[in-house]
Amino acid sequence: MQSISCWAVIAGGVLCTSLAVNTSVYGQVSPRTIEEEDDGDGDGFINKDDNCRDAWNPDQRDCDGDGTGDACDGLNGNYIQRDTALPIICHIDKDDHLAYYSLEYRAEIKVFDTSSCNSPPRLERVLIDEVTCFRISEYDCCTSGFPRAGGDRDAMCRSINADLCAQMRQ
Repeated sequence: MQSISCWAVIAGGVLCTSLAVNTSVYGQVSPRTIEEEDDGDGDGFINKDDNCRDAWNPDQRDCDGDGTGDACDGLNGNYIQRDTALPIICHIDKDDHLAYYSLEYRAEIKVFDTSSCNSPPRLERVLIDEVTCFRISEYDCCTSGFPRAGGDRDAMCRSINADLCAQMRQ
């Protein structure tokens, strides 16, 4: 087997590739990128085996087990909701469509990290329910479709598209 390095211009950029040529197997040529065999961040792990190719992380730590190294993982943790109480709706979003509109009822729930990352609890915005309406007022649509979740239905239905979540946290 013979390896040949070459530079190729692809879509206006330059790509470094190597060709592994095995003449004993039907003379086939199989391309692979040198980038996979390179250690771009210098941490001792070649790119194809590195769980964080763009950041130096010689320990390859991945506390939440999601396959992305802690050094470049924007969300370290496996979060679950522990509280079984009904969430309180704090935002109703209106989406206009051609002949109808829909209202999305959203709430914030507190979630907790169950991984070894020990990340602090955080709030996540979740979709509770959605209703689609045609030829009735937003308020009537909202009140008739309001889900069982907690919250002041009338106040929320008068505040469609207003984000009241931060206000309700205080």
